[in-house]
Amino acid sequence: MKPFAEFFEHYIPDRLNVGRFASAYTLPQLDEMVFDTTVSLPVVALGMPARKLKDFGELVLPPLYLQAMDQDLREGMINRILQTFPYYPGTRKRQRCMGNLKVIEYPSIKFFRSESPDILGISVDPAIEQHGPHLPLGTESFISHAVLTRLEKTVDSFGVGLPVDYGSLTWSLPHGMSINMGTEYLSRYVQGFANAMMQWARPKGLYVVMTHGSKAHRKAVEKGLGKSFCQYWKTRWLLEPLGESMVREDNHAGGLHTALMREIQPALVDGNALEGLAERQLSSKEAQTESHGEFKWIDRVEESGNNGIFGDIERLDEHDAPTLMDKMVGTAAEDVDQLAAEIRNVTA
Repeated sequence: MKPFAEFFEHYIPDRLNVGRFASAYTLPQLDEMVFDTTVSLPVVALGMPARKLKDFGELVLPPLYLQAMDQDLREGMINRILQTFPYYPGTRKRQRCMGNLKVIEYPSIKFFRSESPDILGISVDPAIEQHGPHLPLGTESFISHAVLTRLEKTVDSFGVGLPVDYGSLTWSLPHGMSINMGTEYLSRYVQGFANAMMQWARPKGLYVVMTHGSKAHRKAVEKGLGKSFCQYWKTRWLLEPLGESMVREDNHAGGLHTALMREIQPALVDGNALEGLAERQLSSKEAQTESHGEFKWIDRVEESGNNGIFGDIERLDEHDAPTLMDKMVGTAAEDVDQLAAEIRNVTA
């Protein structure tokens, strides 16, 4: 069952640096565009077609959904986006460019609700986070979507739902084009989003996946789900089945992310940008150590000339991407089977 197939047809890119959605662009490309491009933030009702979201501006951020927010949360999240996009306060890039961001709120009208499967799969990843010179901002969201889509083709009564394309992050803040929603706002938004999806799409349960590696992000998501009135839910960090050492050493925009993206859609990897990337990467270990102090981390990244990779791009060809994807999809299928069994046992 594919309840939101039309939405994703227009929302998920098949090429790099084209279209209206900012998530499809690389950091260097957006650095060039942002000076004279108006960026729009849609605040819309659930069900707004992605083809209509394209018309909101020259460049469009992922939508915020009205049904998932009260007035206080809406104001807080919008202000956080205005604060952190395109560039974070205290960075050199922010001093040069404040950007031109326009918030567009669409009337809260009711859109047609597609038939829903028993279990709805939702991804929660920051789709506006730099991933080096060679990958799109939405890399982690696109990986999660690819896993859910493959699952949708093989698991009965499972469908891919609308994504939450915001999250909590720190490593990418010095580079810009990276929106940090923070854990409090993220948790509240996930709670509201889960409630809204249960009321609107009416699944029996939610399966929530993340590719984003931040532990604080994942805890915030689980906290929000726990406070929602969704009775049956399960989460999965999709990279977990790949092995702790592999992920820990190559955590952000390095060989692992690049290999997975090349497997999912080669046209979303800028092959011309790959040469020489290792010279300006920082290790995941260094990022984990240094990022505890926000301004210390900003200084460290700016002084190093880091290119946005926190991992090891030189490991790209070591990764057997088809096998890695099979592991991720296989683990997700087991999760959904467990969730479905729990629902059957209670409702029988």
